Amino acid sequence: EWVGELSDALKADLKERAGAVSQSVREGADTLKAEFVDAGAEYVDRVKQAGRDAMEAAREKVGS
Repeated sequence: EWVGELSDALKADLKERAGAVSQSVREGADTLKAEFVDAGAEYVDRVKQAGRDAMEAAREKVGS
């Protein structure tokens, strides 16, 4: 009987630990996803700014 109780306790402990690991992995994935979204938005902003700078330089060259 005590073996069954020990087995049940081990199963419950493992299930709890697995849930905690799963939650941690999900949170890590969410953080990583947010970082990629932020990096992508920053890249787009830099490309847009580079395009604006190039257009401004071209206008100045044509105007001189």
